[in-house]
Amino acid sequence: LRNGVFVADGLSEISVSSPEEIEALLQRGLESRKMAATKMNPNSSRSHAIFTITVESTIKRPDGSDFVRQGKLNMVDLAGSERMSKTEAVGQQKIEGVRINMSLLALGSVISSLAGVNKSLPPYRDSVL
Repeated sequence: LRNGVFVADGLSEISVSSPEEIEALLQRGLESRKMAATKMNPNSSRSHAIFTITVESTIKRPDGSDFVRQGKLNMVDLAGSERMSKTEAVGQQKIEGVRINMSLLALGSVISSLAGVNKSLPPYRDSVL
């Protein structure tokens, strides 16, 4: 846990000060994503990616105190769901496809609950996602 939030192994938080540094980190993240070819997609993403940009701006007030304005942008790229019969995945790719589909189903259930589609508590613990 970091600041009360679950953080998976391998994640990092990096401070940058320019758009070029952000672009370099995005590229680094793209290069570390797991990809594999299936019958439906030669560059099938086998992983989810979350990239959060927090922007802070500090303004001096006339009395000398600081006013800090903060904004957060979350970019999420989810691995797509797959029909095993169409991808013809076997072995490890088939296992990954099943796990991708399970995680997307769990995420969809949480989103539906938060949107009020079903009147139950969000099923956050139905998946390690």
